[in-house]
Amino acid sequence: MIKIYFNQKPLFITSTIDRDLDLYYGKDGTAYSDKGDADSVREIVNALRHQDLLAAIICYPDVEHVLSLVKQQFTEVKAAGGLVYNPLSGFLFIFRRGKWDLPKGKLDEGEELGECALREVEEETGAKGLQLKQALLTTYHNYMEGNADILKETHWFLIETRVTGELHPQVNEDIEECVWVLPDGIDQYLKNTHPSVIDVIDKGMSSLNI
Repeated sequence: MIKIYFNQKPLFITSTIDRDLDLYYGKDGTAYSDKGDADSVREIVNALRHQDLLAAIICYPDVEHVLSLVKQQFTEVKAAGGLVYNPLSGFLFIFRRGKWDLPKGKLDEGEELGECALREVEEETGAKGLQLKQALLTTYHNYMEGNADILKETHWFLIETRVTGELHPQVNEDIEECVWVLPDGIDQYLKNTHPSVIDVIDKGMSSLNI
């Protein structure tokens, strides 16, 4: 299953309706389609973006085909980011543009995704001693940048460090604060974050058996 956020509302692209979709499937405020042609995909994306809906579901056997049709409607941007974990201090959050977030950034030409994640974490937070552990998941979200209608594809990695040195927020990227958050205190930060960040945290905590 692939999830794409439009104005923080999810579009689910799936080959089967499973328990993860019980909250939305068949409920008021959810648009549903089982078609995989370009016009039908465009119609349901537009409905989610411009109507008073909570979510949309496209159930079609070829999930990657539907994703490619969604991508054709937007300017694509690839990025990578890190869920940084320190066994002593917890998870590394940044505060940017009024939301708690995770460090991430656009992929440079010729750069590997893991290299990008490590570079962005160090640039945005000053964190040292970073070790790439594993790929976590890929998130998608839509936003406007000037006149460009962007679909950002962000590849997330679990990154570990045992270094506890001082952090330095990258202020020219609008980062105001960098903090370590222990797992038992994470809920208050998730109340003011992006839904895709919640997905990354959930996946990371599951991977760490927390």
